[in-house]
Amino acid sequence: MCFSGVIRHGRLRVLGLAALLVLAGIPAAAADTMVYTALVDGGAALSDEALIAIAQEMGAAESLHFQAGGALERRILRLGAPGVGCPGFTSMSRVDYEMKRGAAKTVQQSDGSREAVLEEGALKTVWRAPRSVGAAPFETVVFLNGEELYVERRLEEKTAAGVQPTVIRIDFATGSSIIQVFDRGAAAVAPADDTPLGPTPETTLEPAAVSAWGDPAKAAQNQLVQFTAPAQGFNVGMDSGWWPGGGTEEPGGFVLQVRLRAVGAYTYMGNVQGYFWLVDEILKPGAAAGSWGYDFGAELFTKAAIDLGFIGINPIQFDIPYIPNFDLRTTAYDTFETYLLDSVSTLHDVTPRRNLFSVDIVPLILGQVDIPDWLSWIPLSGGASVDVSIAADGAMTCDAIRVTDGCIFTEEGQEIDVIVPEEGYQELATYDENAELTITLDFFPALYIKVFSMRFDLPLFTIPWAPYEGPLDLPFNDAELNFSGTPSQGDVTDWFTERFIVNNDLSYKRIQFIPSMTSNRYTACIDPATAYGTDPAGHTPLPLGDDAFAEITLSGGKSVWLYGVEYDTFYVGSNGYITFTEGDTAKSETYDNHFRLPRVSGMFDDLKPQDGGEISWAQLPDRVVVTWDQV
Repeated sequence: MCFSGVIRHGRLRVLGLAALLVLAGIPAAAADTMVYTALVDGGAALSDEALIAIAQEMGAAESLHFQAGGALERRILRLGAPGVGCPGFTSMSRVDYEMKRGAAKTVQQSDGSREAVLEEGALKTVWRAPRSVGAAPFETVVFLNGEELYVERRLEEKTAAGVQPTVIRIDFATGSSIIQVFDRGAAAVAPADDTPLGPTPETTLEPAAVSAWGDPAKAAQNQLVQFTAPAQGFNVGMDSGWWPGGGTEEPGGFVLQVRLRAVGAYTYMGNVQGYFWLVDEILKPGAAAGSWGYDFGAELFTKAAIDLGFIGINPIQFDIPYIPNFDLRTTAYDTFETYLLDSVSTLHDVTPRRNLFSVDIVPLILGQVDIPDWLSWIPLSGGASVDVSIAADGAMTCDAIRVTDGCIFTEEGQEIDVIVPEEGYQELATYDENAELTITLDFFPALYIKVFSMRFDLPLFTIPWAPYEGPLDLPFNDAELNFSGTPSQGDVTDWFTERFIVNNDLSYKRIQFIPSMTSNRYTACIDPATAYGTDPAGHTPLPLGDDAFAEITLSGGKSVWLYGVEYDTFYVGSNGYITFTEGDTAKSETYDNHFRLPRVSGMFDDLKPQDGGEISWAQLPDRVVVTWDQV
């Protein structure tokens, strides 16, 4: 059977139609039915009336509603008291009887009833069908190794929809009972329920180590000033506790429960580059462009708990293997072509509900300790799965660009008079962004077990997780407005270096570094790349092996510059970088290795040129080109 529900603030809110079960031969006009189910310890000693009262007052409450065409909607309205409520229970005894009676030995009794006996090794099932519906209960008795395990009595009636149960009572040899009551024609009104569907998932958040050197520029056109928010990283975790009805300690109170734990990480960053103009002592922002975004990924760990104590099996817990059908991940970046003083940049990413994994849990159950031998050969089936949907939304604007001389720009192209000293205008500008981000994941766990003719399903519910929700602090560095004609003597704030944590978002991009008067000495702009800027055909090959380098000396008195230092010799490394002053064979792309020498790292990695591809170089009239092609 299928249930539907969604959790909000740890409580159950019934949805509309979330899952359908198609039953043949059921008229569309069949009346709604309320179903009450309880698992009662010591219930075998109680009367039918006492058990029915417990089910109606303390048991799980569900609504059955037939849609046009015979589709059945089953919704859970109340979990019931822990240790009593038994949501998701379905007796399959009638179905099993119809499927197996051809193989059973059937005897007609003198009162017109039929008794069918089916022996399967040490398992013996006896079905007793009355002469007519309602004359007596439909009875199922199950014996294991010659001892009675349980008796099910099923009171039935004829309705417009066919033969339907009114009360199902199962008495176990352990003294426990399951009672299920069907109230046809009752309105689907949720009874009072003090049992939460599950605890509020606990989320943990800790900063994660990311680059201390900043990130490469990611704007779309040439710039004179640059505001960069280096990558910020956080590790996040979630523990749902036991659902339904449990806490964060041990499970209990229901036949089936699940617990989800998630471990994830996310990074976010931003960059804004643009012109500032100073004309006749009037300062104004010009054209600008930039980008910002986030990257989030996680892994899920699922644990299940099953309590079949009513048939003499000790409660068990087991981990469900995580072999995902797709990456549990969301990422979004947006580019814009202003300073965002008058506009908003938005992020949006949605992954519709998809199955994350599905597994057969029978091997996991049979692999537990203290499991009776007979459980391995009786009719037993079970499964578990988790679906997930992901949604993310973000927005960023700029409230103001503030300059250290007191100028505050709140509009694109705004002009403000400034005082220009004799040595030239040189100030710092602060980018005052206003950003928000929400990342939400909804998990939909499913779990069922069928033992003998009894099936138990975990009610369908949603376990929500919001790894991030709220304002987002993008720590943009201050940008220099340097109209003095001489390079700034301030400290470098951006080394244009990023160690990619989750993915490389510079694939098929070209970065151009333009010398500037700022303390960073360069501004950077990024463009799409569909081909090499200089075709390497005809260039001089460098036959480098693994973890090797080659020394290159320029001819004709030519030289290159890096951060104000002139070099006429450089070294090409097989692992995707150029170094100065000496060669290098480092293959691990750590920050320590990168900054140990003056270096330009195009693709710092443990490359294997001996396995294919080509490294080449060429000295041209206005530039030097080094290419790692298909390495």
